[in-house]
Amino acid sequence: MPVRMLYLFPSTTHPVTNGAQVRANALLRHFISDLGWEVEFFCPTGSRDSSAWGENAALLRAIHIPDPPPARGAAARLIASLGARARRLGRFREGDCSDLAREKEIELGTIARFDAVFAITPHDEAVLRRELPGARICAVEIEPPPASAPPGPSSASCDLVFLGADNEANRLAVRHFCRVLLPMIRKAVPGVTAAIGGKVSESAEARRDAEGAGVRLAGYVSSASEFIASGRVFAAPIVAGGGVKVKILEAMACGVPVVTTPIGAEGIACENGADCLIARDDAAFAQGVAALLASPGRREEIARCARERLRARAAGGAFYRRCDRMLEEALAL
Repeated sequence: MPVRMLYLFPSTTHPVTNGAQVRANALLRHFISDLGWEVEFFCPTGSRDSSAWGENAALLRAIHIPDPPPARGAAARLIASLGARARRLGRFREGDCSDLAREKEIELGTIARFDAVFAITPHDEAVLRRELPGARICAVEIEPPPASAPPGPSSASCDLVFLGADNEANRLAVRHFCRVLLPMIRKAVPGVTAAIGGKVSESAEARRDAEGAGVRLAGYVSSASEFIASGRVFAAPIVAGGGVKVKILEAMACGVPVVTTPIGAEGIACENGADCLIARDDAAFAQGVAALLASPGRREEIARCARERLRARAAGGAFYRRCDRMLEEALAL
């Protein structure tokens, strides 16, 4: 008897504008193509016409997208409760802590209703185990995008690139990059060029921060890999946020060396100095970027190591083995 699954997501997954949609598409492909499950995709907004889903149409023809239910529907309430803003980047107004406590209570109460819970980073797994003792929780790595052909030396048209959806964590990263890090980098390497792509570059905050810093704003890009490959270094100064930063996995898969922070590297099995540079302060970040820009050989070495590690970790569907085992146990298959 085939397994049937109801897949809840806040919106349609095309066009892809953020890492959550990348993760959703990867899991959908696994459930449908690899496991042969019958999946019903539910989201409160979006088109039911598969032709509106662009490159995902071939996959999503196997999925029924129901009409959006009334706001009082159980599925709608569940989706509303799943998006609790657990981290507000430490910038609370007086009284906000009570709101965060209530959101945490709602989120944990929702999670506790399920037979199995998958966390996407070891940090998230540890938090959930502490908050929900006795719950069935498993950390499952995010499948990286397939490694593309490494960019040739002439394909890079910019020194530094960053890409992201329009959310508070990415806006904060852009602000910190433009106001603090880029001036430090340019002291070491005068004339460094930088570009920011994705929905975050269309925000009013990003436009203000980039205007005086000489940073090109590319807006939404239809191909993340092509934009990332236009840079010599992927600079990801993530100073807040949670979960896996898919943009960093994409840069590694594209063969572009990454400089990031401990928060940016969270949930990614990478080694500082081997397949990326992880900077714990602004000075180390600027020094790392400057060193890579000065050494094409070092850039190639880090990029090659990252691509090889991603390829090895993805071999044979290893990313979803723990997920499959837990699902089999939970469903008594």
